[in-house]
Amino acid sequence: MKENWKKGLFDSIRKREKRICKGCNKIFEVIPSSPKIYCSHSCAAKDANLGRIQFEETRIKIGKASMGRKSPYKGIFKTPRINVECGNPKCKKVFLAEKYRDRKYCSNKCHMTITGGKPTSPKAFKRKGRNKKRY
Repeated sequence: MKENWKKGLFDSIRKREKRICKGCNKIFEVIPSSPKIYCSHSCAAKDANLGRIQFEETRIKIGKASMGRKSPYKGIFKTPRINVECGNPKCKKVFLAEKYRDRKYCSNKCHMTITGGKPTSPKAFKRKGRNKKRY
């Protein structure tokens, strides 16, 4: 009895049941509540796409027809950018930033020179107590 528990035959939490794949007739194991009827994604695709599989000639024809055309997706995903002047008075560099972002500094280094030295800044350097020298 103990060996059967170790094998998982009496395990009520992790029950497994054997099913036969509709595509390749292999036996595979799943939990009873699973809706799977195929053993793998590739087997399901082969069975579901029987009428849609294209011959090599058809694929070549489609490729030749679309040669020389611009991609319909080109330029869709670009975000508009604007020229922004760096907020650091020593730098004053003009850089490109996304329109929806509120960037004031050209780099993290410029940001740290201005706001990093202030004690209330979230980027301020905080010294740990154990590193302090005691006299």
